[in-house]
Amino acid sequence: MIHLIVTHYSSIALMITLPVFATAFGQSRIAKAAFAALNQQPAHDAGIKKLFFAGIALSETVALIAVLATAYLFNNSLTHDVQTYTRIGTCMAIIIPCVIVAYFGSLSIVQALGSAARQPFLTNQILSFVLITQSLMQTPVIFCAIFALIIEYQASSVATLPPALQLFAVGLVLSLSSIGPCFGLSHFIAQACHSLRFNRAAFSKIFSFTFITQAIIETPFLFGLATGIVMLQLNQLTFMKSIALLSAAIALGGATLPVSIVSARASSKVLNGIALNPENTSILSRFSLFCQAFIDTTAVYGLIIALMLIIF
Repeated sequence: MIHLIVTHYSSIALMITLPVFATAFGQSRIAKAAFAALNQQPAHDAGIKKLFFAGIALSETVALIAVLATAYLFNNSLTHDVQTYTRIGTCMAIIIPCVIVAYFGSLSIVQALGSAARQPFLTNQILSFVLITQSLMQTPVIFCAIFALIIEYQASSVATLPPALQLFAVGLVLSLSSIGPCFGLSHFIAQACHSLRFNRAAFSKIFSFTFITQAIIETPFLFGLATGIVMLQLNQLTFMKSIALLSAAIALGGATLPVSIVSARASSKVLNGIALNPENTSILSRFSLFCQAFIDTTAVYGLIIALMLIIF
């Protein structure tokens, strides 16, 4: 019984400490960029401050999601040894995407502040750009938090190993499939915000390309989300089937991990080309989407194997 108490309270501590730690470091990075931007453009301090406060608020959202999820755990004490597995799944679903988005997501706001300093008359458009792209970047965090609460709700009635491993597999597949998209989106959006400083006339073209590419980079996470939903629908599992679910989570998570990162790195090279030569946007964007479609096929292979492990 003592080990269940230790697991319960230590999981609560980790779920709040790590995301808040990452948020604090990300916000310090944003503050330093804001100071540099104000020093460069003191006459346009109003727009820079507005962008700074918006970035801080968006960064704080991740910590608030972690706080709400952690608060829900207080009333969900562990009563059986097998519930340790479900708690691990919950922690992974919350901690991994929150830490990545809170820390690396701040890079895009840093670049946006630098672009606002270089293009002060474009500050309002840059602010809108940051609000939309950051909201889309936080989609994996929100969905992982929702599924973490579902895992905790169902875990209260779990007393045997197979359903406990089932819920652990759900948390595992969501957390693993969120790593690549979160890293990829952080890198791509930071590069998109950086490219805004080169050419004011290219803003609309960069915006449309960024929005479409973000959706493609996030596709592997949608595979993980769909797989998690399918896993939750299964009933009366055997031990062998629960192990198959864990294997499916690892297969899909491993397949999706490099896809979004590689896709983001490839498409980010297009952004500077669009900014410097906006007349080439259609050629560059079409070729980029073509390349990303081929890159994403490797995630589809992982999805097929994962569904075969779940269904058969």
